[in-house]
Amino acid sequence: MHFLKKITIISLLGLLYFLAWSKAVGAVAGERPDLKVLVLHSYHRGLSWDDEIDRGIVSVYSRQDHKIELSFEYMDGKRLHSEAWLLRLLDLYTYKFKDQAFALVIAVDNVAFDFLRRYRDQLFPGTPVVFCGVNNFRDEMLQGLRLFTGVVEDLTIGETLEVALRLHPRTGKIVVYGDLSPTYLANRALLENALSGLSSHPEVVYFERNQLRFDELREHLRNLSADSLVLLLTTIRDRQGAVLSFEKSIAMCAAVSLVPIYSCWEFFLGHGIVGGKLISGFSQGQTAAEMGLRGLREDNFSSLPVIRNSPNLFMFDYRQMQRFGLDPARLPSGSTVINRPVSFCEKYASWVWKLGILLAGLSVVVILLVISNLRRRRVEMALRESEGRLQTIFAAARNVALIMTDFNGCEARILEFSSGAEVIFGYSRAEVIGKPVAILHRPEEVARFPQMIASMRQKKVGFNGETILLKKDGTPFSALFTTYPIFDEKEQLKTILGVTVEITALCKARKALEQSELHFRELFDSISDLVYTHDLEGRLQTVNLAVAKTMGFKREEFIGRKISDFMKPELRPLFITEYLEPIRTRGRAAGITSYFSNSGDKVYIEHQCTLVQPESGAAYVSGIGRNVTERILAERQVRKLRQQMLQAEKMEAIGVLVGGLTHDFNNLLMGIQGNVSLLLTARPPQDQDYKKLKNIEQYVQSGTALTRQLLGFARGGKYEVRLTDLNQLIRNHNQMFGRTRKEITIHEKLALGLPAVAIDRGQIEQCLLNLYINSWQAMSAGGDLYVQTERVVLDQDYVAAFSRCPGEYVSILVSDTGVGMDEATQKRIFEPFFSTREKERGTGLGLASVYGIIQNHGGIVSVSSELGRGTTVTIHLPAAQGDAVASDAANDDDQIMYGTERILLVDDEAMILEVNSQMLEMIGYRVLTADTGAAALEIYQANRDRIELVIFDMIMPKMGGGEFYERLLELDPEVKTLLSSGYSLDGQAQKIIDQGCLGFIQKPFKISQLSHKIREVLDGER
Repeated sequence: MHFLKKITIISLLGLLYFLAWSKAVGAVAGERPDLKVLVLHSYHRGLSWDDEIDRGIVSVYSRQDHKIELSFEYMDGKRLHSEAWLLRLLDLYTYKFKDQAFALVIAVDNVAFDFLRRYRDQLFPGTPVVFCGVNNFRDEMLQGLRLFTGVVEDLTIGETLEVALRLHPRTGKIVVYGDLSPTYLANRALLENALSGLSSHPEVVYFERNQLRFDELREHLRNLSADSLVLLLTTIRDRQGAVLSFEKSIAMCAAVSLVPIYSCWEFFLGHGIVGGKLISGFSQGQTAAEMGLRGLREDNFSSLPVIRNSPNLFMFDYRQMQRFGLDPARLPSGSTVINRPVSFCEKYASWVWKLGILLAGLSVVVILLVISNLRRRRVEMALRESEGRLQTIFAAARNVALIMTDFNGCEARILEFSSGAEVIFGYSRAEVIGKPVAILHRPEEVARFPQMIASMRQKKVGFNGETILLKKDGTPFSALFTTYPIFDEKEQLKTILGVTVEITALCKARKALEQSELHFRELFDSISDLVYTHDLEGRLQTVNLAVAKTMGFKREEFIGRKISDFMKPELRPLFITEYLEPIRTRGRAAGITSYFSNSGDKVYIEHQCTLVQPESGAAYVSGIGRNVTERILAERQVRKLRQQMLQAEKMEAIGVLVGGLTHDFNNLLMGIQGNVSLLLTARPPQDQDYKKLKNIEQYVQSGTALTRQLLGFARGGKYEVRLTDLNQLIRNHNQMFGRTRKEITIHEKLALGLPAVAIDRGQIEQCLLNLYINSWQAMSAGGDLYVQTERVVLDQDYVAAFSRCPGEYVSILVSDTGVGMDEATQKRIFEPFFSTREKERGTGLGLASVYGIIQNHGGIVSVSSELGRGTTVTIHLPAAQGDAVASDAANDDDQIMYGTERILLVDDEAMILEVNSQMLEMIGYRVLTADTGAAALEIYQANRDRIELVIFDMIMPKMGGGEFYERLLELDPEVKTLLSSGYSLDGQAQKIIDQGCLGFIQKPFKISQLSHKIREVLDGER
């Protein structure tokens, strides 16, 4: 009740204060000025633009605690703007302000701004300058000047044009009026820039004059079509050339115009324009004044940046919008609309608010008074009911002791003693009333009474807990107690109510339960499997020691956490659908789930869970699990090895097929190449068919390049192996590729002291080319290609998956900044004819041939990539013993070397025999031919003294090239031989070379290549 009275009094005082405040009139005593500020205008007094800027400045400085004296000067720059006038103003201001010290100068518009840039240090040395209304601002204007800052006048023509076209969607033509002044031309550039940013816009017509006179403008305005829209960006002059005021000029235009007019300055608003995003003189002045005030307070004008975004606002004239039927709802959010009809509430808004607050206050007072009266009655009634209930409780509670005492510390006496207390303690009520309450407590508890009473007085709350009390015969017993302090109206402690329940039997049962739980916990933790329980939301309730050890957490860290917290985030939804839902619907779940241990390792748990629904209490889930991580990883390794074996067998089978096909195809190309070589040799370059024959030869070379890739992919893909310096090979290749793909920047990081590698240089160059082309195509807009070499030692664990030997390798890493690949693409990139590009851009053999070539060199190739993060291809080639052999100088392919020796030519293809024998005879050799190995042996045995060279094929029926060569060596160990085959140099061909064959030539070949190879074998030593 006292509280409600206080509230009522405070409310009445508040209302009286409000009424007094609403009628108060403030007055400011005339004090001496703290600061003097000069406002220097470019133009003349009475110009609406300058007046609005002054209003904005005054609105800021009039709100300050200290007095600021403002001085206004006008340079009359619209009427007088010659250099002589500026010098006269300099003399005038020097004399006028020689004894005045200004804290700040505000420059309004460009004339005043330029004047102060030149003469500030002469007129007002060290005085900061803040400018506003300056257009065409550039940073170099302030170069070398200190204490200059301000706000730029930045026309938002684009936004004005956008809102105008939105309000007038049927506009067919935009008419722009201008006077060709520098200011207008700068504004026209802004307009054209804004138009270029629009996807489409109506036709734009410019009506421009050196001095735009109203009489010309009037006639033009009257003749505009109805779908026109006017954008006024200049001042207007009368017939004598005098500049009309902004208000008068726009009012005259609006009077004759039948179409809407828009502009970018606020001083036109209310006089004839519809509106737009307008430069506000008030906002310019207000912003400049606030910047000056901030600089003066912080004394650090150098830290104030120039505000380039003019504080322009969307502003519109309601009367013009009504004239052209425009809907105010279509205006941009936050737009200001002037000349809108004012409602009664808006007109008298302040009085309406005051009256409303007064009525609300009176209503609150009335309501509080009513509530106070009702509450008082309820309290009285509740008090009577409470006293009755208390007496009933005291009489009815047989198992609960209710004892009321006073608060005299150790001497506190018993005031009330319930029938339940008589049963529990053994005293009758008459025996204890007025006796010290200490007879019910042990001495050590009685000693704490003063402290407990002091705490209840301070904190206004009692105590509760478990304690030992004494019966009448002195027998101690366990009890639960709660004390309730009772306070009077003055918050003074009056009495203490104690509630006591005997729990002797409960304590015995609790001790037995604790012993049982201990035995269960020991059994629970002795189980090696994972045992746990959780609620139906997956929150763990209990876990055994095996769970904690397996996951690496403390046991208490599991309790209350969801099982899904130990999973990957993306798997957590599956925990609900695949685990909890089956338990809820079927009562059980089983399976294998992956988790993350405290150390970050993945752990696989095989679990079986059952829903338990006890007779009392909430249902829960009991689960048992087993750590099967090692089993899962072993099974995965077996699957991985099986997949690698299947992949290797598939690649091997495809390689055998491709090798056979390319052999036959090379024989066909050999027939074509041989005949072309014969025809070219017989014709001079001037022959009319010579060029066509060279084209055919080029087509054959293209086919040969394709078969080389196929053979590189197929097993047995090397031609000629030499010890090679990989760094030198890569440098040469990078220079060649860099000249043809200048949009790609190649970065080299080549390790020094690399060991040599035994490789077919042409094939490794083909690998590099394929990798570089893939990277180039992945970087369509250009990018960076990184090529790195290094010496590495690969251990058994690494090479086992690739069936390679551990040891020293030379690594090549080719990385790009291209689009990258997803995991599915990476699994297929080494398959032949697989490509992610259009058919016109590749055969799909590039990386397949890289894989085949590196495999045939005993190396390892791997790829790592992510979408959007580029690709890295890593190649490991076995290091070789010995020094690298320098590359041969390029031979002139068209130069033919002649001879006269006798040659035995052996091939099972009649076409090959015919064309090759003709080529040999054309370059001077005498030729014997044989179409089988047996026939060739007979011919050689009969003519061994006359045959200087045997050229033989590797693949022949009945007797292959290997067997033929072995039997030929039995006839003549010193025989000179040249192996010719459509296969590459590997497998059987390499075995023949290792047995002593002096040379190998790959079909198809040109006559010049054949001639060089023959001379190399014949002129060399056996």
